[in-house]
Amino acid sequence: MVFFAAILPPFVDPSAGHASLQMVVLGAVFAAIALAMDSVWDLAAGTVLSWFARSARHLDLVGAAGLTMVGLGVGLAVSGRKD
Repeated sequence: MVFFAAILPPFVDPSAGHASLQMVVLGAVFAAIALAMDSVWDLAAGTVLSWFARSARHLDLVGAAGLTMVGLGVGLAVSGRKD
């Protein structure tokens, strides 16, 4: 509610009609876009999950990627800024 109250009012044109109706339409458009994008992410995650589940080698790749990320994080933390 706070997000909508802060973000949507600049997009409402009082001269174009009922401001409350415009707010409802903008909120509905946001909800529709959010639902569509969440559905896309859900389908993509399901596809990736089935790909990982097919082989133990794929799971090894996940472990290697995780270790790589940890190594990059440690390297970044150790290097620090000199200024």
